[in-house]
Amino acid sequence: MEQRFLAGNDKEFDYSVVDSAEEWDDIKLEEREREEEWFDGQTPEFVTVEGEAQDMKKVEGETGIQDF
Repeated sequence: MEQRFLAGNDKEFDYSVVDSAEEWDDIKLEEREREEEWFDGQTPEFVTVEGEAQDMKKVEGETGIQDF
């Protein structure tokens, strides 16, 4: 019975009331999904020193390696 309800197959329940109510939306989840979609569309870039040839880029900035 619970699985039928969760699957949206309960004939005695009006799902449109819940589906259209914004108070039940998970705003943080929606924001996270939009953010992930934006990051997925980005192309990785490196900070380079001006004037160097494009094929010989010198990577500058943080490497992400912790060296204490």
